[in-house]
Amino acid sequence: MKQEINPEGLQFTYFANTDLDELIRLQSQIERFDLSMINQIKNSLCIRAILVSFNWSFGKTTDLYYLLWNNGEELEALDEKVAKDAYTSEDFKYSIITRAQKTKCFECGKISDTLVMESILYFGNDELCKSKEQRTPWKSCPHCGAKFRIYVVKIL
Repeated sequence: MKQEINPEGLQFTYFANTDLDELIRLQSQIERFDLSMINQIKNSLCIRAILVSFNWSFGKTTDLYYLLWNNGEELEALDEKVAKDAYTSEDFKYSIITRAQKTKCFECGKISDTLVMESILYFGNDELCKSKEQRTPWKSCPHCGAKFRIYVVKIL
């Protein structure tokens, strides 16, 4: 079951991997919905889908993002905590909010499916943003080893 949560002062809707069918049913209401990405993370041990809502002058939008853990965290245990509303911000300490995108390497020209840190969602909380950046290393192009020009945190 999807769960509205507020860890680390951030508000979003959390989807355990067992809840992705529900997310798929909501796709018409979601900006940047990517079914192929949802299918990629169905068995992921380190990625969870989240929805973030924004209220703009022209109306409300809901965008799809992904929480990534790079520390080997056991997310099935976290899924249970979230379902029981027993999570704490400490459970999300090693997570980072990302968006899925195709990233082009400007050295070799190859395009990779990636997760990129979405730092705008940490706006107003510079300390949290910096701590996330320090815990999550940048990834390089898997084809030539060059650094990407954007904060890629996972190659898919």
